[in-house]
Amino acid sequence: MSTNELNMTALCADIHQKIIDKCDYYTIDNHIQQLCSLYIDKWKGFTNSDKTTEYLIPDYIGDTSLVFSTLYEHYGCEEALKEINECLLEEPDAQSDVNEYLQFIENLNIARNMTENDFKDENYEDSKLYVALTNTILYIQKKNEEMRGLSDTMKQLSFTLKKLETMITPVAIAVPVLETMITPVAIAVPVLESTTDNNDSE
Repeated sequence: MSTNELNMTALCADIHQKIIDKCDYYTIDNHIQQLCSLYIDKWKGFTNSDKTTEYLIPDYIGDTSLVFSTLYEHYGCEEALKEINECLLEEPDAQSDVNEYLQFIENLNIARNMTENDFKDENYEDSKLYVALTNTILYIQKKNEEMRGLSDTMKQLSFTLKKLETMITPVAIAVPVLETMITPVAIAVPVLESTTDNNDSE
C-alpha cells in the first residue's frame, strides 16, 4: 500500500471518528480538504478508456468508495441538510447554491456505490454513474480552489495586520515622550500666573 493510500485511509478513519465525536464542523472540513487533495492528485484523469490501466480499477473503486462515503457521511448528514434548509429560509437568493449542494450529495451517494462491473460497462461514459462521478469531482475541485483562495486571503490579512501592528507600535511608544514634553508647560502656567499677580499688586 502506497503512502498516498495510507494517508487517505488514515484520514478517512480520523474524519469518521471526528464525526462520531461531534467535533467542530469546520475542523472536519479542513481534514476533508486534505483528503480530497490526496484523492484528486492520485486519480485525476483516470478513465481506463484505452484499457491499459484495467489493473488499477479495483484500487480506484476502493479509494472512490472510501473517500466519497466519508464525504457523504459529513456533508449528507441530517445536521448539514438541516443547516442548508435554514440557510435557504434566511437567504432565498441562495437557492442556486443550495440546489448545487443537494445535487452534489445525490451524486456522492451514486458514485460511492459504484462497482467494477459499472466501470467496465461499455456504456459507462454514457451512464448516470459516470455523470455523477464527473460532476462530484468537478464540485470537489471547485470547492478546494475556493478554500485555498480563502486560506491565501486569510494569510495575507494576517500578514497585513502584523505589518500594521509594527507601524502602530512606535506611535504608542511616542505618547509618553510627548507627555513628558508637555508636562513642563503645564507646570509653568501657575508660575506665570503668580508673576502676573505680583505685578498687579505693585
